[in-house]
Amino acid sequence: MERGLQKKWIIFNVTFLWFLMKTGPALSYLGIVTASPGVLLPLASSVNITCSLSWIARSLKIEKKNSTHSFFIRQLFNTNTITVHDNELSPRQATYMCLADKKIVNGIYVEAGVPPDQPTILNCEQEGELGRIYCLWKEGRETFIQTNYTLQLWQRRGERNVTVDSVRHGGEYIAVVTASNGLGSNSSHPYAFTFFDAVTPHPPNKTIVCDIVSSNCIVTVQDRQNSSHFQIRYRPTDGTKWQRVEIKRKNSYTLEDLQPFTKYEFQVSCKFLIDRGKWSNWSQPVIIQTAEGVPNGMLDVWYRWSDIDSNRRNIILFWKPMSTTEARGLIRHYEVLFYRGSDRSPVHNSTTRDTWLSKDIDRRSDRTTYVIVVSAHNSKGNSPPTHINVTTEDISGQPSPVNVVAKSSGNENMTVSWEIPQDDETLDVDYIVEWKEQREKHPSYTYWVKVSKTSRSATISGNLSPYVCYEFRVYPLWEGRAGIPTITTGSIKQEAPYVDPEFHYEVQKHNSILITWKKIPPDKRRGCIVEYTIYMQSMSSSKQFKIPVNQSMKYQYEISNIQSNVRYVLRMSASTTAGESLGNLGKEVYPDGAGFNQGFLNVLVITLPSAFILICLCSIPSLRESCNKKVPDPANCHWASALTKDKSPAQINRPLK
Repeated sequence: MERGLQKKWIIFNVTFLWFLMKTGPALSYLGIVTASPGVLLPLASSVNITCSLSWIARSLKIEKKNSTHSFFIRQLFNTNTITVHDNELSPRQATYMCLADKKIVNGIYVEAGVPPDQPTILNCEQEGELGRIYCLWKEGRETFIQTNYTLQLWQRRGERNVTVDSVRHGGEYIAVVTASNGLGSNSSHPYAFTFFDAVTPHPPNKTIVCDIVSSNCIVTVQDRQNSSHFQIRYRPTDGTKWQRVEIKRKNSYTLEDLQPFTKYEFQVSCKFLIDRGKWSNWSQPVIIQTAEGVPNGMLDVWYRWSDIDSNRRNIILFWKPMSTTEARGLIRHYEVLFYRGSDRSPVHNSTTRDTWLSKDIDRRSDRTTYVIVVSAHNSKGNSPPTHINVTTEDISGQPSPVNVVAKSSGNENMTVSWEIPQDDETLDVDYIVEWKEQREKHPSYTYWVKVSKTSRSATISGNLSPYVCYEFRVYPLWEGRAGIPTITTGSIKQEAPYVDPEFHYEVQKHNSILITWKKIPPDKRRGCIVEYTIYMQSMSSSKQFKIPVNQSMKYQYEISNIQSNVRYVLRMSASTTAGESLGNLGKEVYPDGAGFNQGFLNVLVITLPSAFILICLCSIPSLRESCNKKVPDPANCHWASALTKDKSPAQINRPLK
């Protein structure tokens, strides 16, 4: 309780002191605090602080507090008056407090600073003819005390100056700024300017019209401020560097250096006079796409040969889409012409929207060489054609890359590297790196990249997914024709397969077991399978057989030298580089005779119980009697005999009415 009252008393004292110092000359019924020669003093001067009480205090002292710290100055005992001399006035404000018997009696603020320097006007600006004038000036040194600045604006009208608050057309204007504080005042030199010097025009309107035939654009500027000078800046929307054009004494300009089928951003600025004045801010951007142009790039084409049968061959052509600057428009289709030998007319003409084309060719009419011409087409025309001389000669003896490896290089990238056989290190060919998902069926589209002859690796990014196995093929490229590829697999991120392989077994003659299995579904592999493991366990031993994936293309494995009349348990797992599946699926094997296999065991398991149930049912007397009951002979039926005696055949065969 006592501590709470003490806190409240301190808060009351501080609040009361603030009230006294703010509302009067440091005077209260408790005591008087004065500062001589005053409460606002120049820097490096001194001050005398006096505190007077109306009673005798046991302890009377003065404390000083500034912006950095608080400290005790002087203390007297059994007195009612105390005076201190302080010659260490710091910039800004200091507080002197009088304490009697450890309680705040009164206090006073003392400020120390410097008079203002002469301001210097740097610039005066006004936005638009109807805006307000703003001036920028340099203040000079810091004053440390409150300093006010006043801007005055006059217009010269003959021999007198008239006070105004904004700038209009015509005449000369003068601006003066005055700085003042409690220690003095100072005014700037007059700053003279005209309307055109100070006023910044508003951004103009603009009209942009682009030619539908060419890629030229006409920029027409619309401005109601009587501006005579304009500038245009423009750039592709995906670019960073602006191109600028100035227009003098006219309001339209034709831009002729624009690229076809490109989105451009346009902005316009203006000023009143050519040789003086301020440029306006840039107008709001306008985005326009120029018209298409004839493609000027050539397609990079390569091909693969493959034999279908003795009479037919298949050729697949591949090419990359052109870049935007080469396509110069929207490519609508690709045209592929097949020429046989030196014929001038094509034997086949194909169009496709894909970036590949497959064509079967009759080998019986083959003249050993074909010329294939590929070009891209947009609304303006065709690109320069790419000619490919197709040869049918055997290239199976040509070298292929070796030690092809695909490794994840982080950030969803794969790096495929290879080496050249030592005997062919001077091989002067480019390479094709092709990749696709390792699925059950061959996809309709494949990804590829062309690599220079000087490189031995390629980094692939952008269209790879984690936990998916990709097959990578590296082809040597012989004059546009792909050679024999070297194949590897890889994944940007892997983990252990979700499931085990589904396997079956069959006991063979000569003490062996043939194990076959199915592929794990792609979404359950979680990467690239590198090996399979078969675990075989009996009462006395356990073995495991690791089968690398490149040795398991037929998905079967034979275990030899097994013992007859021994119970085995088989389990199987699959592994990626990140881990192994659980291998939980176990099957028991009883190799007790040659030819006794799992299929025969399944037949016995189904047939024997069924035969046993049938024998049991037939041994029950009541059921046996039902089974042996004779079926009546229709010839001995009494009603049939009576019917034949009473009615003639005509009556019997008469149709119903």
